[in-house]
Amino acid sequence: IGGCESYSKQKDIQLQRGPGALPQLVFACELDTDKLRTLFSKPDVIRDLKDLHAGVSLALQDYSPGRAQMVQELNQAGVPVIAWLALPPAKGYYFNADNASEAVSQFTDFEKWTVEYHLKWSGVGPDIEPSINDFSEIQKGSKWGLLGTILGGSLSAKRTRLSEEACKIYSSLIRKIKDHGYAVQTYHLLF
Repeated sequence: IGGCESYSKQKDIQLQRGPGALPQLVFACELDTDKLRTLFSKPDVIRDLKDLHAGVSLALQDYSPGRAQMVQELNQAGVPVIAWLALPPAKGYYFNADNASEAVSQFTDFEKWTVEYHLKWSGVGPDIEPSINDFSEIQKGSKWGLLGTILGGSLSAKRTRLSEEACKIYSSLIRKIKDHGYAVQTYHLLF
């Protein structure tokens, strides 16, 4: 479902069953709540997900009642949903070395929201990627600016200490997620 909009335009996804189990498909979806509601209000979308034995990794940019309702509908339809943990876009979206403690807070907020709305998850996936500012260097097309960012971070003793501390925090967070009974996926982009 990538950006999700393209899914509704294509009707040609087919799986041919060979020997063994079907592959497990999980479609990533980062839509805001209104677009999410529009997408899943189409009966063929949920039917197709069920026919494909597919799940959805749903970006949790907020913990709103409307987003909870969409998860509940997918739960009721029997579609597996993975909680894709991220920060609100205004806070940078991706977890990284600079905001590892916020990732822990996000999981706490996620758990409260999950209990409040009786949501069921087939897994939890923290999105651990470079800073959104690092991606802006890529979008500018500045290879030298990107190289400077990467090298500067690699050679900085302060950055190395920060990265080591973040690794400890994320390792602890992953153990905590597992201790709460969830399978864990991480979405991670390495430079």
